[in-house]
Amino acid sequence: MEQHRIHGKVIRVAPDMYTIDDLEAMKRIYGVASDMPKSDWYAVWSSNGRKGDNLFSMEDRHIHGQMRRKVASMYSMSTIKQYEPYVDKCNRVLMQQFEKLEAAGQAFDLQSWMQSYAFDVIGEITFSSSVGFMEAGAKDIDNIIKLLDSLNSFSTIIGIDRGLFPLLYAKFRIPSAGLLTWVAKLSQLRRQSIGKQAPGTIQDFHSKVDALKEKDPEGALLYNVDNTLIQNVAAGSDTTSITLTAILFHLANNPTIMKKLRSEIMTAITDGGISSPITFDESQRLPYLANVIKEGMRLHPAVGLPLWRVVQEPGLTLADKFFPPGTVVGINAWVAHYNSQVYGPDVHEFKPERWDPSITPAERLMQMERYYLPFGAGTRTCIGKNISILELAKVIPELLRRYEIELISREMKTQNRWFVKQRDVMVRIRKI
Repeated sequence: MEQHRIHGKVIRVAPDMYTIDDLEAMKRIYGVASDMPKSDWYAVWSSNGRKGDNLFSMEDRHIHGQMRRKVASMYSMSTIKQYEPYVDKCNRVLMQQFEKLEAAGQAFDLQSWMQSYAFDVIGEITFSSSVGFMEAGAKDIDNIIKLLDSLNSFSTIIGIDRGLFPLLYAKFRIPSAGLLTWVAKLSQLRRQSIGKQAPGTIQDFHSKVDALKEKDPEGALLYNVDNTLIQNVAAGSDTTSITLTAILFHLANNPTIMKKLRSEIMTAITDGGISSPITFDESQRLPYLANVIKEGMRLHPAVGLPLWRVVQEPGLTLADKFFPPGTVVGINAWVAHYNSQVYGPDVHEFKPERWDPSITPAERLMQMERYYLPFGAGTRTCIGKNISILELAKVIPELLRRYEIELISREMKTQNRWFVKQRDVMVRIRKI
């Protein structure tokens, strides 16, 4: 962010790589009509060493489109809303655990608990079974969170020199091999328990993948739909937990905003607009909650690196500079979201009101929406974003209707390994 502020819209970060901060370039690079594939930096995110074996690492736009269409219906909001009972179950467990922490007056790491929560939700909707992180007191079960952190660090760094990936994977098979083994274990446990499910049980992701494989075994094999389960586990907890931690941190750090949001929630409860537990549809009738969530994702997008794309023939002009074919260009959400020309001079402030159409002019709001990419953009938008949206919309009101959050430190420490993950966000809570 600082380098773009000093040097302008285009910064060269390697001989053929440029990071860009320009609203008009956004559509050219990531728009639906763009012909720019992902760069080979993404190859290292393959789950088994085979290049482009999942939606995230697939570089070819057309094959990606075919892969995505195979599973897109599983991630539609109408489908994801069917998982509300799973989210409600995890919300109850979280509230029970927070009640114990509050009674003990115990300080705890908010990020660890939010990741435990998000991981348990992913376990429920993918395998119909909580992994058990929350019930274990936010302990890292089977060291899977540590493994995922290692995977993110490995892939982020090795992606700089993609030629090392095949050699290192063949020699060490790290760190994705451990993830594959762990997901296979959960999958086996899921298959063993399927006969015990009551009639009418919600069909989880595992069941949907099995049904797809049975209906179209050739297509399922060709497009590797089994990776749906792996991607849920690999990405589903980090993105949501980072966003939840950021939102709750900034609310605790801004008492006036916290008070305003809680007032909206409590008024809706009094007026009968919110049940217990809150439904997703009820949450969508809380406009200030929506603005708080949106501002949280603006101020702290989960991904902290540019979304690299490759310029095609005959080249492309972006931000008044010509880029020849083969050049790699990208926009970083952190850079975009802190662009003062788009979001105003107060970009470093947590200000949900900036998204209020009665305050911000329509033209400015349109610009803000165009340069807003917490889930990516265009045809490569994160396929699992509706899972995260469902969790955020339901758990935040449940927490704030019960607890005040006190920060032990107002400083937030982070580490950028693709995901910008918070560290040691120590808090205490008390009942309101």
